[in-house]
Amino acid sequence: MQQEPPQETTLGENAPQTAPALGTEPPARGPATDRGLRWVMLATLLIWLWVAWPMASGESTVYLRDAFSNALPQKAFAAEQLKQGHIAALDPGWGLGQPHRGNAALASFHPHNLLYLLLPFWSAFNLHFALHWLIALFTFRALARALGQSPAAAWLATLGYAGGGYVLSTFSFYNLVGVAAWWPLAMAGVALAARGGGGGKDGGKSPETLLSAANPRGLSVRGLALASLGIGLTVLSGDPVTTLLGGLPLLLAACAGAASLSRVQRAGIQRLVRGTMACIFAGIGGALISLPQLIATARIYGASFRGGRGNLEGQAGAYSLEPLRLLELVLPLPFGWPTWLGPRGVWVEGLADTLPFFFSAHFGLVALTLFFLARQRSWQALAILGLAAAVAGGTVPSALEAVSFGLFRFPEKFLFWTALAAPLAAGFGLQRAMAASDSARRRMRLALGIASASATLAALVVFLLRSPLAEGLRQRGGTGAGDGEALAQTLLFQGQWVSLQLALASAALAGLAYAVSRRRASAAVALQLLCLLPLAPLLDTAPVKEAAAVTDFEQRLLNSTPQRTPQREIPADNDQARSEIGALSAALALPSWVPPPNYRHVAGSRWRAQQARCADLHPTPGALHGLSFPLAPNLEGLGTALSTFLHINLVRLDWDQRIRWLQLLGVEGIVVQGNQRLFSPGLEPLAVEARHGVVSTLYRVVNIGPDAWWPQRVEDSQGPVDVFRKLVEEGDLRQRAVVAGSLEHRPGGRVRILSAAADRVELEVVSEGGLAVLRRAYHPLLEATLDDGTAVPTTPVNLALTGIAVPAGTHRITLAVDHGPERLGGGIALLTAIGCLWILRRRRNQPENPGLEASGPESRGPESREVGA
Repeated sequence: MQQEPPQETTLGENAPQTAPALGTEPPARGPATDRGLRWVMLATLLIWLWVAWPMASGESTVYLRDAFSNALPQKAFAAEQLKQGHIAALDPGWGLGQPHRGNAALASFHPHNLLYLLLPFWSAFNLHFALHWLIALFTFRALARALGQSPAAAWLATLGYAGGGYVLSTFSFYNLVGVAAWWPLAMAGVALAARGGGGGKDGGKSPETLLSAANPRGLSVRGLALASLGIGLTVLSGDPVTTLLGGLPLLLAACAGAASLSRVQRAGIQRLVRGTMACIFAGIGGALISLPQLIATARIYGASFRGGRGNLEGQAGAYSLEPLRLLELVLPLPFGWPTWLGPRGVWVEGLADTLPFFFSAHFGLVALTLFFLARQRSWQALAILGLAAAVAGGTVPSALEAVSFGLFRFPEKFLFWTALAAPLAAGFGLQRAMAASDSARRRMRLALGIASASATLAALVVFLLRSPLAEGLRQRGGTGAGDGEALAQTLLFQGQWVSLQLALASAALAGLAYAVSRRRASAAVALQLLCLLPLAPLLDTAPVKEAAAVTDFEQRLLNSTPQRTPQREIPADNDQARSEIGALSAALALPSWVPPPNYRHVAGSRWRAQQARCADLHPTPGALHGLSFPLAPNLEGLGTALSTFLHINLVRLDWDQRIRWLQLLGVEGIVVQGNQRLFSPGLEPLAVEARHGVVSTLYRVVNIGPDAWWPQRVEDSQGPVDVFRKLVEEGDLRQRAVVAGSLEHRPGGRVRILSAAADRVELEVVSEGGLAVLRRAYHPLLEATLDDGTAVPTTPVNLALTGIAVPAGTHRITLAVDHGPERLGGGIALLTAIGCLWILRRRRNQPENPGLEASGPESRGPESREVGA
């Protein structure tokens, strides 16, 4: 009678045994198996290098969505400021001075910003994505190992995470890729912290655990230091919503760590208390490390639209996961490539044809299969809960907004739970499959064989049906000329693509059946890597030469703009001054001033569509070529509430009224898409171009005026709506300043800019008393003082500008931001980070928990060893 091998030992709710201690390696394995796993790891790193090298060398760049359109121009400004030794609070080239370092999405205090000091801009910007992708690979492996997974199981889980659709989709978001990279480190740290003390022979009072007087629960100091660094770097990466969502998997990891303290399973409430304590202490450390970012964001949040009003109408609950997209769990890209146009592009109406907030849910068919084999109810439940929340989050958007206090906008972010939990469960599933009995493995092999045959049959059916269906579409035609043919071509390619994916799925399932029957864990890991390769289109990049080139409209605007008036000239010795030319694309205003351009693109990379937008005075690459964007969209909601109110209402005006606002705000060039021609004394046509079926017209806005002036009269108002109504019909908005409250003002004053930098402007004012107006967005961060140090009040003027109440006489006025709070927070953060690194680097004179290490896998005998690598 054949003896069945025992079940594997895992760290989790169903595993009362102890897990290996920190630094303890699992039992030795066969050289052939270890060699196979090493080859898979080497292949993984080579794939990363193949993708990362063109980005690091400055040859290619990411270009999808927010990373290119929103983050890149603002990081260009940040790089310029860093080279001058500053982390600017405000960006005068973005919305006339909207918050910069307080905008967490820009990660202004993250250590990766040192890349901008060491490398050319394009290399530094794209290495941010490539390096965080590599970091995600190693931090998630550390998490899986901390939870007790074998090297093979941990690498399979790592591939499902770092090589899965979620992490690859974060290449479109400058902040999210950092969160995805660092949060697994936080989870690994709390698992080790909860495991590290209280269970040893010395009661957990070894040199590397907190003493009972300070921490009666004996949490590991080393684990807490690791978790604090992970949490701190995550917060510094810049997406608070995703970071908050990470709290639930963080607690599960801590509870899993607490479950390994004793040979006898600890009670659930004890694990929960211990795990909660580990998360709280780590959260405090992480908050200290990220303190400058927390301070900077807190200082601007109250004045922001999101802080005062929440989300824009219609944003709460937007972009929930379409139920049909659950097919992505099985097939890598079942609806086409989000990075492609034409037949290969996303084709299912309402899913991602316009590239909304988009995360792929795929984490590998091999991992998905092993996910169902695992006995890890907590991780499996969290993965399913993430999918359910992503689907259901848009059904009751008001409730979602109320619960999150206006923070939550995109239910797809719940996929973070699935992205973390599903690969972990898959790793445990691999361990269970490798340690299963012969009879259990035969049943698994039979089930996998049936699934493989079913996938083969489905691939054959799809391949055979695609041609007849395409021919039917051709004959039936469509709603417009060429629609039937276009749909037929799409169906032909997509049918072939889906059938190919199904064939690969069949081969992967058959291979997994072989790996399970022979207990070849490394073979299963290799199959997981192969299953993820079809996700490669998510990593489409564009040539930097094309992305950085000066466009025709930019060149025409730069050549046609007249010399600045004396009031606008900035002293040549002021190397921090910004004197860009204000620009606007009507299609990029938020809300848009023109119908969305219906570009007709040839098949190919979606970069062609992005190029068409770049050619119309887009912030990228305009910010690199001397343009500023006074009406830059407030995508994160952290711009000032008054500026956002103005943006929302400008769409209600006619063009003559808008032009007066453009003159006030300093917009010197505007592109209007469509066949509409504007005739106004405030506009001068410069050029007309047709791109992909859309006509774009470039106009120069005349009569802009100086950057600072003394208005003819000042009026009070009863709120933003009243201000807007009073200014709608005014001929020249610079002659009339509408403010909140009464202010005595006498005409005839003179204002001159002496110097201008991002966070500091010096003015000379000669007047009989009243209000000086500066073309900068009003923000409470800017404080005004006279040359003798006397503070003078500031006030919003005409909704979007800054006014300074000036006493009679000749005065030199300084308008500046106080950097003291952020500097203090930075000092505390630096000391905390150094302390954590010192703890992690310190040599341990004795094991952190002798009791745990003594009960590791080697001490439990052969019955606890996993079979196979």
